[in-house]
Amino acid sequence: MVLKLSELMVRKPLIHREDPLILGLSMLAGKDRSSPYRVVVVDDESRVQGILTGRRVLEVLTGYRGESLWLKYGLHGILRLPIFLFIDEARHIFTCQEHPQTILQYMSENDIGHVIIVDDHMSVKGVIDEFAILNRLRGKTFGIKVKEVMTRNVHTIGPNALLMEAAKKMISYKVRRLPVIEHGRVKGLITITDILNHIMAKDVELVRYDTDITIENVLSEEVRNVMSSNVIYVRPTDDVGIAIDKVLTHDISGLVVMGSNNDLLGIVSRIDLVTRLSKVLGVGNLLELLE
Repeated sequence: MVLKLSELMVRKPLIHREDPLILGLSMLAGKDRSSPYRVVVVDDESRVQGILTGRRVLEVLTGYRGESLWLKYGLHGILRLPIFLFIDEARHIFTCQEHPQTILQYMSENDIGHVIIVDDHMSVKGVIDEFAILNRLRGKTFGIKVKEVMTRNVHTIGPNALLMEAAKKMISYKVRRLPVIEHGRVKGLITITDILNHIMAKDVELVRYDTDITIENVLSEEVRNVMSSNVIYVRPTDDVGIAIDKVLTHDISGLVVMGSNNDLLGIVSRIDLVTRLSKVLGVGNLLELLE
């Protein structure tokens, strides 16, 4: 059976370029980690205008980018500005006529987790992302250990650190999540989604009390009060199939890799599982498993 592009492609919520940033934040900062990390931004004809990511929103809201907007509008005002002011260029775009193997090869070579599929008029037809690919690999055994695909150089944070420090680390190191370490042991996990969710909740308070506060005030909470203490993990010797099943079952974007003493050894994300698995297996072999 030959895998069709339409079998890998999924439809995701889109957002209009003129919609307020608060709407994008509400999509990215859902109630759990299953919230999308990126949203495709379109115009009236559903043509691609760019991508809104959790990291870019965090950069804007912390003043890492657009400091002049902060001085002019404050947190509450920025969240009401149109999304097109904050989007990134959508670089990973393919047409409906492209072969799945070409797309998988591209994702592997560029270490990316998604591509946008468009028609001849650049209107969005869907996306192929890491979740859609992994979903077709559920329940399989690969004979490849987690330690062969995990990221070993992991940035961490302590439970007493403030959310602002966590946000700055995520922005500086371009990571989505930080294991929370205390006395050499993993105590939790803090993600960009957690921080955005916290900001979203604070904005509700701003509206209720008709006030505005600085982002330093909003992110003055300690990490321990926002992090997830229920850490889903794998062992380095587990088969990659176990990691895939866990991220799908728990609907999360990544797993902590822990040793026998529950010490941190690495992180394995959904993107790691797709791109590095394809490197180890070869794109052609991965495609056969997807069929």
